[in-house]
Amino acid sequence: MLGKIKKMLIFLWKKRVFPNSQGAIKDSELSVDQINTKIRDKLKTRKNFIVLSRYETYFSFLKDLGLWKSFQILSTKDSIVLRGSNIRPLVINENNDKVIIFCHGVTSNQWGLFYCIHLVLQLGYQVVIYDARNHGISGKSYTTLGKVEAYDLEDIVNWTKKYCQPQQIGLYGFSMGAATLLFWLSLFQNQHPEVKFLICEAPFDSFSAQFKNLTRTKANSWRRLIAERFLKYALPSSQNLEDVNPISALPDKLSLKLLLLHGTADITISWKASYNIWEHFQKNPVNRPYINCYFFIGADHGEVPFIGDALVGKLRWIGNKRQKSEFSTFTELLVTFLKKNF
Repeated sequence: MLGKIKKMLIFLWKKRVFPNSQGAIKDSELSVDQINTKIRDKLKTRKNFIVLSRYETYFSFLKDLGLWKSFQILSTKDSIVLRGSNIRPLVINENNDKVIIFCHGVTSNQWGLFYCIHLVLQLGYQVVIYDARNHGISGKSYTTLGKVEAYDLEDIVNWTKKYCQPQQIGLYGFSMGAATLLFWLSLFQNQHPEVKFLICEAPFDSFSAQFKNLTRTKANSWRRLIAERFLKYALPSSQNLEDVNPISALPDKLSLKLLLLHGTADITISWKASYNIWEHFQKNPVNRPYINCYFFIGADHGEVPFIGDALVGKLRWIGNKRQKSEFSTFTELLVTFLKKNF
């Protein structure tokens, strides 16, 4: 057990939440190993195991074909360099002129959501991924957990509109990336008719509440350590934790579809955060056709796509009344949502 904790700490230290580290899909190796162990323990099978080398081979193949191109832009907020990739699918269909932009979580990089990226490419959608400021190969800066990153996302949306010329755009964010989407929603939701939806996986509603959750006595020591180190090195000293509060910035009315996804076993960000966001929008009846919230039983932070596909029938839908989901897996839910709203 101590060996695993030590390995995790070294892994997190290597990735550093403060200055950049070169990002690649292989950075996800440790977390994927843990998910594979969980799948094996739950199902006693290797059927749903994640093999990173297969994804690496696939993305390399797209690059060899000229379907994966890198780009960089300067943020309009403070001229930080943002670097990313535009990936086109092998599949030729009616989805080719639609783009999904992915926003990763803290300590990760543009490849952190490789599972979902691969999935939507298989459906024929274009993908835009990028390293958030202070992550991967983007410029050094403070991390603001979504507040300034929302303006960076706006720059990425504008770049996507100019260079990809899509008919429609969708946004997918995980953790800090999901919070970035929520801050973006509060600022820019009515400025881009091309943007049709937001998918927020494991968003936080209030970072100060999540930090208290992370540092409580029952939390694992490595979670407390990384949270404390993050506050010391990544956040600007002038930033008040109470200001990193997406739920207080949310508009009263939605003009875009919003899908919330959360694991019930998420220790880092409680599922209650997604519920609180859902509840905020439910107060206005006009929002109800625009928002849905699904919980994945047994999924921890970052496990929703993997556990959601491995453990069939573990989705729960929150509507006006609690009902069992009509979907059996994460992939079934995502594919249906995209077909319906994109």
